[in-house]
Amino acid sequence: MGNVYALDSEKNLILYSTGNHICLRTSIGENLTRPVLLCSDFADSLSDIVYNNTVYYTYRNTSQDIIIRSITDLHDLYKISSHDTPDCFQPRIAAIQKFLILFYFVKNPIDDSFCLKALLPFQSDKKLTAAEKNREPEHLALRFTKLPSLRIINIPIKSALLLHLSDEEQEYIFTVTDSLQCERLYYESALPFQELTQCREGWKESQTLLDSTQKELEQNKNKLLTAQEQFNNCHKSLLKTQEELEQINMTLIKTQNELERNKEMLQQTQKERNANKQACLQAQEALALSKEQNTKSEADLANRDQLIESIRKQYDELMETAIKYREEAIKWHNKFYGK
Repeated sequence: MGNVYALDSEKNLILYSTGNHICLRTSIGENLTRPVLLCSDFADSLSDIVYNNTVYYTYRNTSQDIIIRSITDLHDLYKISSHDTPDCFQPRIAAIQKFLILFYFVKNPIDDSFCLKALLPFQSDKKLTAAEKNREPEHLALRFTKLPSLRIINIPIKSALLLHLSDEEQEYIFTVTDSLQCERLYYESALPFQELTQCREGWKESQTLLDSTQKELEQNKNKLLTAQEQFNNCHKSLLKTQEELEQINMTLIKTQNELERNKEMLQQTQKERNANKQACLQAQEALALSKEQNTKSEADLANRDQLIESIRKQYDELMETAIKYREEAIKWHNKFYGK
């Protein structure tokens, strides 16, 4: 269940319950925002109203406490603890003028009957008693043998609330006026039959309108659930795409690191290549120098061979001359001294 509050022609606030959660969403045109989790301990009896320019809501939590909060506060603004007041049912909130009123039923443990209670949660000095007009409070005690249903309709023109209480055995329609300046909240007695019939006819029209609104609300809720499912699917796809992008990013980083290492290796290879080129140039220069030295050595060797050949020829010539001189000397010796 839930309610839709129109902020302008295209913007709406949607307050609804699902499971143990009460959520708030904003619709702008055909677009829905992500749900904001207001509470996660919801049990039953969600009731909400616009008060002091914000939305207040009440519900019964999983511990059977009655809680009042607003959409701008995540903490409890008011609480009726089940330990202090057990067996509280059907909390409803309404507003008259500047007052916020909390209605709820309390079960009597002695005879198992139900009585209606009302209080002002934000005026701690107000001790309200549910009493019929012009009767003493102790004579009121509107009791029901079974837990009745309670519907509240705001009548701004008359500054009053119309309360409809009914169970399988009895039905009551009361007006709650704005006479909240004393310490008692008074209920007017049941209306005369004619007025009651008119109120019932008006109530039937209001009930028809309410049922139609409820159907539209259910349709909007179904659309909301469908949109939420589509959003969840899109969110899952987005998460999957994000994971794939992260993997691609990791692969890209890995590839970039490999490129950096390859670049460093290439630079190192280039340095070694330059060093080898320099060494090759030096070796070529050394080889050219060696060739030049070899050419020079070969030239020197050729000159030396020529010199040796010249010396040998001179030596041979000298030896021949010496032999001739020796032979001439022997000849003259023999001539003068005999053999």
